[in-house]
This record gives sequence, C-alpha cells and structure tokens, in this order.
Amino acid sequence: MPKALFTQLCRHYAPFEQFFKQSLSHKARLLTEKRAEGGVTMAGFMLAKVNECMREPLLIDASKSIHDAVRQLNDSHADSLLVATAGALGMVTKTDLLNGLVLGNCTQATPVEALANVSLVTVAPEQYLFEALILMTRHKVARVVVMEGESVKGVVELMDVLSFFSSRSYVVSLQVEQANSLEALAAASQRTPELVNALMAQGVKLRFAMDLLAALNGPHYEQSVELHSA
Repeated sequence: MPKALFTQLCRHYAPFEQFFKQSLSHKARLLTEKRAEGGVTMAGFMLAKVNECMREPLLIDASKSIHDAVRQLNDSHADSLLVATAGALGMVTKTDLLNGLVLGNCTQATPVEALANVSLVTVAPEQYLFEALILMTRHKVARVVVMEGESVKGVVELMDVLSFFSSRSYVVSLQVEQANSLEALAAASQRTPELVNALMAQGVKLRFAMDLLAALNGPHYEQSVELHSA
C-alpha cells in the first residue's frame, strides 16, 4: 500500500489507525476471537481455574449402605459421592450403584465401600480448568477430584466443564466422539490447530497447549480406526 494512502486512511478512519497502534499480542487475540465466530471465544475458558468450576465435595462413610448412598445422591441432586475409607479416598457414581445392584451381587444393604473406585484422577484448585479437561480426555473419566495437599476441596464434573466451555470455545473432543463419518471426523480435526493457536494467543504455556493436543489426538485416532473398520 502506498505510504500516502496509508496515512490518509489513518487520518480519516480512526478504527483503522487504532488497529495498527495496538500491540501484536492484542492483534493476535482479536484475530483469534474473530475466527472463533458464533460465540466460540477462548479467553474466558482457557484462563479459568479449576476452583471456578468445582462442586462441593460430598462424602459418605465407607460402612454406609448402597441404600444410604442412593438417598444421599437424590437429596443432593449429585451424580457421585466420595467414599471415606480407612486406607484411601474412593468414589462411587450413580452408574456404579446401578451396576452393583443389577449386574453384581449387591443388595441395598451392601456397604458402599464394595463399589468404591480408589483410582482417582486429581487436580489442584489453581490448575487451569482446561488441564482438568485434558485429564478427563486422557483417562476417559467424567469427573476429577480437586485436592490441595491431603485436603479434598471439591469435584469437577465433565458436564460442568462442557457447560462452561460450550459458550466460550469449541469442544473438539465432543465433535470427534459424535463424528459418524470420516468427513465429519476430518472437519472436527480441522478445529484442533485453531484451538491450539487460541491458547497460544492467550498466553497459555506451550507445554499445556501440547498436552491438550496430545490428549485430543488419542480420540481422533481411535475414532478413525472405528470408522475405517465400520
């Protein structure tokens, strides 16, 4: 562009001049959010912390019965309970209780400890919320436990994260899971670079962005194999 024309545009169009006065990082953020049309913005979610999206921990004694656990879940409108055992912290979900009663040899009087899963995935309150999403994707779980040292601070549910995420970003892993053709899978995969670029534009460390990319690549590969085999 000729210098005279550029100067004239700056003189007569304030938004044009303002754009070129902005920092490179601010321009990158604006371009990223412009590409993320339809309400798909990254800043709010990508910089959110776990403690902004966690539920209060609901604990039940290991000696309590399945009947007691179901009643507590219903009263609290929750999907999971943390089980306080002598040796380790465990968790039971509604699905665990249902499977125990229908598919297992459990009765309503069976201690809830018999169904508790003690292989928990944990995060810290000050970690990025999207790190929790990475862990859920990698470990194929629907919730993580928030720990601060030895103290339980809360639970982050996948549905809460997706609810938080959906109005601000693009849930790539959800599109991959729902893809019913190679074309749909390819379309979902094309959003991955956009997601990583948005993270970098917001100042998220490269290591975290690469962790997310690695976690998303697993479902991409698995879904691709399934669709090729179908």
